[in-house]
Amino acid sequence: MSQFLEAVFTTWSFRPGVILIPAIFAILYLRGWVHLYRVAEGRQHRRRRSQVSRLSAGLEPRTAEPGRLIAYFLGLAVLLLALLSGLDAYASLLFFVHMIQHLLLIMIAPVLLWLGNPYPFLLWGLPRRMRLGTARLLAGPSTFRRVLTKVTAPGLALFYLVAATWVWHDSKLYNATLQNQYVHDFEHITFFVAGMIFWWHVTAATPRFHRRMGYLKRSLYALAPAPANMVLGVALSFAEQPLYPYYTTVPRVWDIPVMTDQMWGGVIMWLPGSMMYLMAALVLVAQHFREEEKKSPLSLTQWDNEDSFRAPGLEKSGQDSSAPG
Repeated sequence: MSQFLEAVFTTWSFRPGVILIPAIFAILYLRGWVHLYRVAEGRQHRRRRSQVSRLSAGLEPRTAEPGRLIAYFLGLAVLLLALLSGLDAYASLLFFVHMIQHLLLIMIAPVLLWLGNPYPFLLWGLPRRMRLGTARLLAGPSTFRRVLTKVTAPGLALFYLVAATWVWHDSKLYNATLQNQYVHDFEHITFFVAGMIFWWHVTAATPRFHRRMGYLKRSLYALAPAPANMVLGVALSFAEQPLYPYYTTVPRVWDIPVMTDQMWGGVIMWLPGSMMYLMAALVLVAQHFREEEKKSPLSLTQWDNEDSFRAPGLEKSGQDSSAPG
C-alpha cells in the first residue's frame, strides 16, 4: 500500500490542456463566489441596520457558503488527481489502478463539483456580456435549453452512465484505450460527462431544467445504477482468464499477477463503486426524514376526532351523504 500511495502522489504528468480547463473554471467559480459572498454580506448588514421582518429576511437565503467553495475545489482536485497523478501513469500497467481512476471520474469528482452548486458562481464569474448571453441560453426559452433538457432527462442520464461503464469495459475497446492516448482521453471524457449528468439529478443542483424529484425518489434513482455496476464487478472478480490481454504484455509492477490485478479491479468496482450509490441513497433518505421533522405537528383538532380513525369512505359525512333521504 505504501508503494502504491508513493507512486500515486510522486508521479505527475504535465498536460497543459488538462490543467488549463479546470484552472479556468476554478478562477470563474472563485470570482463569482466572492462576488455573491459580498452581496450576501451587504444584504445582511442592511437588514441588521433596518431591522426588517423575519419574513422579508428569509426571502434571500445565503448562497455563497464556505462549504460549497470547499466542495467545488475538492472536486477539481480529485479531477486533477485522476488525470495527472500516478493513477494515470500506472493505469496502463495495473487494471485495479485504472478502476480507481474511473471511480474518481464517475462518482467522486462529479458529486463534489455539484455539491459546490457551481451554476450561480460560474455565471457571476463571467464578464458581464458573457454572463448575459449565457443566462439567455440557459434561463430563457431558448432552443439550446430545450434540446439540453431533452438530452439530459433522468432516464437518459441513467442510460448514459450504465452504457458508458459497460461499453468501455468491452475487451477490444478497453485495450484500445490503453494503446491510444486519444481514445483513452475520450473514454475519460465520456465517464466524466455521464457522471456529471447523472449526479446532477441526484444532487438537484442548479440550473434545474427538469422537475425536481423528492428525496425518496432521488434515493431510488441514486440506487438504480448499482445492480449493473455490481454485475460487471462480480464478472471481473470471478473471471477465470484475463479479459484484457494488454495487461499480459506489460511488466508486472510490484509483482502483482495478472489475475490478482483483475480480481482487485473487479472488487473495487463491485464494492466501493456500488457503495457510493448506496451512500448517496442513505444520505437522501436521511435528508427526507430531517425535513419531515421540521414540519409542524398537526393540531389536536385535526386528528383527535372519531372520523380521523375511520377507514377511508366510512366517515360520518360519507355515511350521511349515502343515507337515503
